[in-house]
Amino acid sequence: MSRGRGGGASDRRLRSRREFRLIYRKGVKCVEDRMVVYGFVNGCGPSKLGITVSKKWGKACKRNRFKRVVREGYGRIRALLPEHMLLNVHPSREYESLTPDDVAKALRRCCV
Repeated sequence: MSRGRGGGASDRRLRSRREFRLIYRKGVKCVEDRMVVYGFVNGCGPSKLGITVSKKWGKACKRNRFKRVVREGYGRIRALLPEHMLLNVHPSREYESLTPDDVAKALRRCCV
């Protein structure tokens, strides 16, 4: 059910451990300057986004900002992505300066 959020409606988020493991085992890893993107084209179902940020990346406000920026960037290019695409995004060094435009460009390079 959608709560009116841009790119992160709850039915379009990775939730289960099985989905995350599928991406890591069979997917493709794309390393960008300030984030790492794992992607896998699933045979069925909607495209989904997962964001993984552990406590080593800073306090909650920094981690939450990263998640907001990634969701916004994903929402901007979601229509351009292949159908049935499962994505998981991790931060990398200097992720604090990431913008939604940077995320959109990186996802486009990795996935389209």
